[in-house]
Amino acid sequence: MPKWLVRFLHSKAGNMYPLVAAYLLLAMFLLAVSMELWRGHAVTTGAYNAVRSAVSDTVTENAANLYSAQTDMAADAYAYADNGWMAQADTSAITNMLQNHLGLRQSGSDWVCYDGDGHELYRLSGLAVQITNPYAPQGSPSSASKFTVTVTWTLDYTFLNIMPMSTPMKVAVSSSGKF
Repeated sequence: MPKWLVRFLHSKAGNMYPLVAAYLLLAMFLLAVSMELWRGHAVTTGAYNAVRSAVSDTVTENAANLYSAQTDMAADAYAYADNGWMAQADTSAITNMLQNHLGLRQSGSDWVCYDGDGHELYRLSGLAVQITNPYAPQGSPSSASKFTVTVTWTLDYTFLNIMPMSTPMKVAVSSSGKF
């Protein structure tokens, strides 16, 4: 330990200015960290709730057409592809929510939020929408396969502008058929 620090600690002069300055610096640092934690929580919760709401809207908009096709096989809700019958579902509610409500812009395969100066605030990367809808569910109504929309993504943001944070997220919403 340096001699000046030892002399300062053993001094009987009663000078509190360095201690007050250290206390104020510590208080400002803790305030900055707590505000950054709050910002990170607000970003993750807001993005998760917005995507969950959009997925719920997607399920609600598509359920009637897809289940009519399940039970009646009369609607054009399915198309035959190389690997079998595939459900035709409109997932535009998800991208509309990202663009209109969260203010994200698509950059390649990622969705990015910018501040007023053009700096990146956070990014949704690896956004994948998966739809599961069997054209002929089997079993009892309680155990039959359901129309399910699952969205997975990774939320990337920077903590304290020095430490990159990455949070994988997943939302799955399903609806059972008409029986």
